[in-house]
Amino acid sequence: MRLRMARGTQTQIPFRVAKNFFSEVTEVRSAHTGARHGLQLATAHGRQNTTKLEIPELRDFRDAFARFEKTPNGVVYEVYDAGTPKGDQIRGSLNDGFDDGSTQTSIRDVAKATWWRYI
Repeated sequence: MRLRMARGTQTQIPFRVAKNFFSEVTEVRSAHTGARHGLQLATAHGRQNTTKLEIPELRDFRDAFARFEKTPNGVVYEVYDAGTPKGDQIRGSLNDGFDDGSTQTSIRDVAKATWWRYI
C-alpha cells in the first residue's frame, strides 16, 4: 500500500480497504517496534469514509509504502520510505498491479492517492 500521510504520523486507510482487509480488525502491530495502534473510523457528511491510523514510523517519510499482513496474532505492518530497497520493492509491486489492473487507488489523481493491492 502507498500511504498518504496527514497530520504528521497519521494516515487514512480508504474505506474500501478497511471494509475488506481490515474487517473486524481493531488494531495493528508494528513489525519494527512491536507497538500496537488502533484503527479509528472517520466520517464525512455523516457517512463513514475512511479509517485513521497513527503510524509513528512515518514521521520523517516523504513517500511511504507499507505492507500489511494477517497473521494468527493479528495484522502486522511494515513501513518504508521511497528510495529504500523495501520501499522501492513495494512500489514496484504496486506499479506492476497498475499494468494488470490489480492495484487500486483512492482517487483518480494517482500522485495524491492511496494505492493498494491484495497479494
